[in-house]
Amino acid sequence: MMQILSNSGNNIKYKTRIPSPQTPQQNKTSGWRNAAGITAGGIVGLSYVPVVLSEYVTKLSARDLVTYKRIMTYILPDIDTLTNTKENILNILSEKGLKEKGVELLVASKDNEKEVMNVLSAEVRGNSRFKKTMRENFLQKFTEGLNACFANNARKIIIPAKQLYMSAYHEAGHAYNCFKSPIGRILQKNRIMTPLGISAALPFALGIGLLHTPKNVDTAEKSKWEKTKDFIKNNAGKITMATYIPILAEEGLASVNGLKFAKKYLSPEKLQKLRLGYIFAWASYLLVALGISSTVWAGIAIKDKITGSRQA
Repeated sequence: MMQILSNSGNNIKYKTRIPSPQTPQQNKTSGWRNAAGITAGGIVGLSYVPVVLSEYVTKLSARDLVTYKRIMTYILPDIDTLTNTKENILNILSEKGLKEKGVELLVASKDNEKEVMNVLSAEVRGNSRFKKTMRENFLQKFTEGLNACFANNARKIIIPAKQLYMSAYHEAGHAYNCFKSPIGRILQKNRIMTPLGISAALPFALGIGLLHTPKNVDTAEKSKWEKTKDFIKNNAGKITMATYIPILAEEGLASVNGLKFAKKYLSPEKLQKLRLGYIFAWASYLLVALGISSTVWAGIAIKDKITGSRQA
């Protein structure tokens, strides 16, 4: 409550201003604004999620395949032959003790789709329609030269036979992280914070950011739970971004290791092209992290703008 000082002659009187209660109409308007703010903020906050998930479940058309192949050729050109690359990777696996760990190289093509699918079944387990679609989507991208990976469970480095096989050094870096690097192993385990490229913190950060309205009181008067919700709301975007640190660090470390391995086998000119390709590939992970975290921040900001609320 606010007190107003009124000076009437020598008599000083204090008057108390009592906030007038909201009318039913004002309450109704406030309720609609809150609902509209949460809806709009939720739509914006989740807008980048379908873009990321489409990478896992959308099967590419013939036209899309041509477009993506051109992009991949530009990002990571075939600077060496597949035969040389296979030989180099097999040597690296032996030199780094990865062959002893059971790590093998698998070159994916239309001729060995069944073998590749067996590996994918060990990595993407389950018989749901979503899991089956994921496996089919990965199979298409491996055999068409649009993706590569290190399959931890099967201990296989999968590279395509058509193109993009220069990613083999990077995938060998993942295998090294898994079996030979304590830091790399920790980072790999913590990639669970971003399953399918989506931050595990997103539903909590966005949900609290949209549903929580900070109380207009001094911080000292707030409970620990209120302070926690205030903090999450005020830092939802940063919290979401922080969950991507393990995947960004592990991907970067895999590339660093891969380039170290390739240095022995490639000329300086080819190594520089490979380095640029790996930087572009790493940037795609950064783009996802920024896209998800920035839309979370924007969604909460839009909700606050519509409702007229503020940060704590």
